[in-house]
Amino acid sequence: MVAKLPNVLIINKDIPVRTFKEFAAWARANPQRASYGTGGTGSVMHLTGELLKRDGDFAMEHVPYKGAAAAIQDLMGGSIVAVLDNITGVIGPIRSGQVRALGVSTDQRSPALPDVPTFAEAGVKGFSNASWFGVFTRAGTPRDIVAQLEKATLEACARPEVVRTLTELGAVPDPMGAQAMDTFWKAEFTYWKRAIDAAGIPLN
Repeated sequence: MVAKLPNVLIINKDIPVRTFKEFAAWARANPQRASYGTGGTGSVMHLTGELLKRDGDFAMEHVPYKGAAAAIQDLMGGSIVAVLDNITGVIGPIRSGQVRALGVSTDQRSPALPDVPTFAEAGVKGFSNASWFGVFTRAGTPRDIVAQLEKATLEACARPEVVRTLTELGAVPDPMGAQAMDTFWKAEFTYWKRAIDAAGIPLN
């Protein structure tokens, strides 16, 4: 593991809400307008949106794009009202005031967006997930090679310039060795199956 990335819900700044709870209420009152864009069907952002809808007890239509950048452009243009993307993709528009951030998916606030609450703080109890960057190699790679890669990766993650760059991008450095990473990413299958079931996405 190298780093984790909070997933962020942003909305068009002309929507008359300031909090996630207000947005959920607005979506219930405006079902014909409530829509959110992501970088594609079945993506982590799509699944995060489906979990938010279910756990937050509101509805909004998913609009898949070929990449989140196009979704953000349509959000600012008013074609859709919300976008879910990881923090690195939206931190620029948030900081420039072009969009409004309502929540982050991690269990703690992002140091890069300290004023944006977590979804759990915003009322979706127990909500927590993240995008992440990890290093993998093919099955069957000799153990000594895996050990060398692990050592080099962890050493790189400890360098101040790497930590600084990741943090500036909004990522949360979270270096993790091979054994811990193996346990973590297998647990992700269980978590995201919940989201797939919530979205009703077929697995074939």
